[in-house]
Amino acid sequence: MNSATTRAEWAVPARHQHRHRRRFALLVAALALALTSTVYWAWPTTTEYREMHGSYAFDVNDLTILNGQADNIVFSRVVGVASVDEKMGTTSFDVLITDTIKGDLAGRQVVEQLGFTETNGKTHTTVEDPDQPLLRPGSEVLLTLGREPDGRNIVMGGPRSVVVLDDKTNRAALRAERVTAAQNAKPVRDATGRPVLPVKQRPVHG
Repeated sequence: MNSATTRAEWAVPARHQHRHRRRFALLVAALALALTSTVYWAWPTTTEYREMHGSYAFDVNDLTILNGQADNIVFSRVVGVASVDEKMGTTSFDVLITDTIKGDLAGRQVVEQLGFTETNGKTHTTVEDPDQPLLRPGSEVLLTLGREPDGRNIVMGGPRSVVVLDDKTNRAALRAERVTAAQNAKPVRDATGRPVLPVKQRPVHG
């Protein structure tokens, strides 16, 4: 498989090392992140670093590959937090979809993202993708989502899977870029060029 393996470091309190090593493996499998880079958990307490290694499925910085693996690409407004799973380190957000580029999602939906904020205000978030912020209620975003077998909609990995919009965002240009990438989506190939993950065939709304 055409993947890369690099060294990743996690900032984890000593008492959490074993538990978070297991969570990391589960979350990587669930979210199908690609081409790892340095990974940290941002803990607000005294930390120590432990090295970990990961092998991932595809390059999330290549839109034609990322959009090919996406089940849904949608413009959304984040309505609020639906639930927090501190054990798995994830937050589910209630979002209102305002425009669908790829897929069939519409209206109010729940999406799940890696990272969470405790009730005491402490935030735990991965900065493996430093430009993918934890979603914030009230924000307007473009989301690239995968769908789990159990029906959950998961924010995919990489900085291009969450684009925060503001008054300066050229939404028409951003939409056109994503439509083109989805229409020209490529499968994930191994080192020999053999397709190993086919393009997910979902309707593209040009």
